Amino acid sequence: PTPEAFRAAAEAAAAAAPLAALDLAALSIAPRAPIAPRAEPPPAVAAEPLALAYDGLAVTVAGPVAPALIEALRGGLAQAAAEVDRPPPEVVDASLALDAPPQTARVALALAAARAMLLAREARAEVGNGLLDFQAVVEDADAAEALEAALRAAVPPAATLLLQIDAPPPVFAPYRFVVSLRPEGLSVLGCDMPDPEARALALEALRRLGAAEGRGGRALCRLGVGAPSADWAQAAAAGLEALEQLGSGRFELLDADARLVGLPPASAWRTEAAGKRLAAALPEGFALRLVAPAAGPGLPRRGESEDVDWFTAALAEDGLVLSGGAPDPASLAAVKAFAHARLGARLAAPLEAEALKTVEAAPPAAWRRAALAALEALGPLEQGEAGFDGSVLRVAGLAEGPAAAARVEAALAAARQAGVATRSEISVDPRRAAERLPLPPVACLDRLGAEVARSPVVFPPGSAEIDAESAPVLDRLAAVLRRCAGVVVEIEGHTDSQGRESTNLALSQSRADAVLDALLVRGAPYRALRARGYGEARPIADNAEEEGRARNRRIAFSAAPPGTTR
Repeated sequence: PTPEAFRAAAEAAAAAAPLAALDLAALSIAPRAPIAPRAEPPPAVAAEPLALAYDGLAVTVAGPVAPALIEALRGGLAQAAAEVDRPPPEVVDASLALDAPPQTARVALALAAARAMLLAREARAEVGNGLLDFQAVVEDADAAEALEAALRAAVPPAATLLLQIDAPPPVFAPYRFVVSLRPEGLSVLGCDMPDPEARALALEALRRLGAAEGRGGRALCRLGVGAPSADWAQAAAAGLEALEQLGSGRFELLDADARLVGLPPASAWRTEAAGKRLAAALPEGFALRLVAPAAGPGLPRRGESEDVDWFTAALAEDGLVLSGGAPDPASLAAVKAFAHARLGARLAAPLEAEALKTVEAAPPAAWRRAALAALEALGPLEQGEAGFDGSVLRVAGLAEGPAAAARVEAALAAARQAGVATRSEISVDPRRAAERLPLPPVACLDRLGAEVARSPVVFPPGSAEIDAESAPVLDRLAAVLRRCAGVVVEIEGHTDSQGRESTNLALSQSRADAVLDALLVRGAPYRALRARGYGEARPIADNAEEEGRARNRRIAFSAAPPGTTR
């Protein structure tokens, strides 16, 4: 009300009910102060989720997004791409600009989703407040496991993760089964199978011939579609039986083309006999080519047999084997030296080159160029085999990614420029690249704990000498430690409570030191490891029972406190 209206109302009230305490003359009425304008509400945090989509080439961002988050995504994707040695994907900004700083939790979830997308063939994600809904399509079950582990390690503990990963069977072209059998052992250079039953049968046959499990316990055979015949597994089994009869040779099955190669010391007549039995055993629709062995002195001269392999090089997980006939001692020495220079650092066993020797026959003029190109092409491969029959250089093998396959092709292109015809069948396995991605601290420690929980490091009673049966788990632990990033790992030694406390403390320290030394020998990073014995001070079970004492005698892993020394 106005001051006049207020005064009139007061006089009327005083007349109706006189108030002794009310002095109207002294009543002071101030004009109403203007009402301050209401402040603008703070910018709201988007309630709508942020959407990310990845198609293998680019990451598209949609929904309400702060510009700073777009830049953070670009930086995070560039770093993740550099870690796997690939170009960073393009970031397509299809978002609605949000006039507010991005929430820290929202940034963490978006970065975790974007980095994980690089492990998928295609993916989409929705990032809400404390919620990540992630869906992806990957190559296979192993890739799905790697993707899930990466996401769970990167997503903050307070956030909720909804995860759906599909792994359709991959398509292999060509479909391959390549096995080399020599007196020193069996090498599996390729094994594609259409279903678990076929793989189980193939693995059983391979183990009968002496094949070991793949690196890190991975199965030797891959599952995927593309087999040219329902009788693929039967054809592979027939080839293995022929190899067993031959004793030394190589069997190749590329789509419907089969090839049996005799290798020294197998003779030509034995190769021919094994080939005849294989031809009768192969299912209908498969074509067989037979290659006679090159037997050192007395090799056929060029033109007498186009099927002779004048040079072969087989690269497997356990070493490199060279064989064939060199034209002169200088060429022989050059090829051996080049093999040492290019592949020597990777070999777990000494180079085997006794079967490579000079011969009285006349090898092809391009022998040295072809042999050096073969070794150059094998360099980027995880495992493979190369052979030169005098006219064509053939290379087959397994690469960890497209970049490695491209380096093989570059080596073969150089050979073609030098006048050597080439043929290659390279399979790409991106899982191997994923296995080399850095592990964040939490994931690193979880992986180390899982390994020793599955296979504890074993010591004889009262001894700090590691039992030989623990070699495989030490290999796996060293492989994990090479991937750990941003953490110094403490190797903890623990004992039960039996015996003197001082003795137990000294024993636990000696055992932790022994594990440290064993891991360093296997290539674990020296600067990222510490060893400490705790004796009986940190039990995880009741020492009154033998079962509890057995659990307390253990090697464990944790993040080393700052300033910890060896």
